[in-house]
Amino acid sequence: MDGDSRDFLYKYALQNAVMHNSVPKAGAVLGALMGKHPEFRPHAREYSALLGDILVEIEEMTPDERRARLELLAPELLEKKRKRRERSGFVRWRMSGGKKVLLCALPPRILPGPPFILVIPVQHT
Repeated sequence: MDGDSRDFLYKYALQNAVMHNSVPKAGAVLGALMGKHPEFRPHAREYSALLGDILVEIEEMTPDERRARLELLAPELLEKKRKRRERSGFVRWRMSGGKKVLLCALPPRILPGPPFILVIPVQHT
């Protein structure tokens, strides 16, 4: 196994440690790596063996040291990739006759009891 593979695993393990503010777990790091790079799956056993040494090294660092090291090696991995989709409980619906209504299904945490659907007429928009 070459040095590039070790550096690659090291960066992913550091990212996991910084994201979760804890010691990285081998399964989580390997799972993320294999999910993003399926071409590495045939080498999973080799990576798993190498990852053990890397995790021991990262475990000895403080959280601040981990963040600083990741900023130095791969600042792009510090960016959050998660995109939150804007979700509202409202759905526009066109009824027969061309009338538009706004449907709202209120979840039980907001309005306890059986499901409740609110229908609101909408003006032309």
